[in-house]
Amino acid sequence: METKLVVILGAGPVGQTAARMYKERGLAVRFVTRSGKPMPEAETVAADIADADALTSAAEGASILLHAAGVPYHRWFAEFPLMQSAVLSAAERLGAVAVFAENLYSYAADTMPMTETSEEKPATKKGALRLKLSQQWLAAPASGRVRAVSVRASDYWGPGATDSPNSHFGARFFPGFEAGKPVAFLGNPDALHSFAYLPDFARALVDASLDEGSWGRPWIAPAMGPTTSRRVAELFAAEAGLKVKVQALPPFLLKVLGLFHPLVREVSEMLYQFEKEFVVDTSAWTARFGWKATPLDVAVRETWEHRVAAR
Repeated sequence: METKLVVILGAGPVGQTAARMYKERGLAVRFVTRSGKPMPEAETVAADIADADALTSAAEGASILLHAAGVPYHRWFAEFPLMQSAVLSAAERLGAVAVFAENLYSYAADTMPMTETSEEKPATKKGALRLKLSQQWLAAPASGRVRAVSVRASDYWGPGATDSPNSHFGARFFPGFEAGKPVAFLGNPDALHSFAYLPDFARALVDASLDEGSWGRPWIAPAMGPTTSRRVAELFAAEAGLKVKVQALPPFLLKVLGLFHPLVREVSEMLYQFEKEFVVDTSAWTARFGWKATPLDVAVRETWEHRVAAR
């Protein structure tokens, strides 16, 4: 029997982690990125993901099309809509299931915990765009055009993301932490927050893509039981045998920096996620797929071990 081909759009932490998991399950993998930079996990083809014709050609033979490509905040409105349309078009032409790696921005900010059935009432303009994009892909299966599914995750961290500028416990945390400097978090470091463990997020994308009965709807990926940024930092300190001093990044500093940096300006809009409780209930996922998130202490240990090994 011919091996299924999974084409992953974007080769960031999510895409790379998912690629390894697909290969462990005996599936062939191909990356499609703008640069075409070679990746160790699989072959890479250069193509503009926002161009439906180019994407269809680059993804020829795919049975699964995983959209895990990231876009900097300040380019969301220019790039994501074009990419979304191209992915749906390519999936329809190829007969592939379209799988979308999404976030929680579309949900109302004042109702916790969030579930798949929570009110989608975005608190920000990027949340409004996320809702629009989600509605677009949800309409495709309803019309019979495309088979599709999404997995939504909270802020993720873990092996493979410790150098990522987009991870709460990535490039903004580890260099200062390892140098013995105070670490400053966005928002309130003592606010309860549901973090996703990167391997869990990737596993959820893989599981959903292979389970036809789960298609046609969004799922929220398993998240580590609500904790705080301070608690996670303290667990990393204990694991590393270091001390850590936790601070909150002054909101006014973000506003000042935002005057000169478009990306920083866009981050300010998302602070609400870290200023108060931001938690999820993923019992629907567990009921369907039978597994829960990796325990927090295990996630910390594995992440630190990976960072040490990568030095």
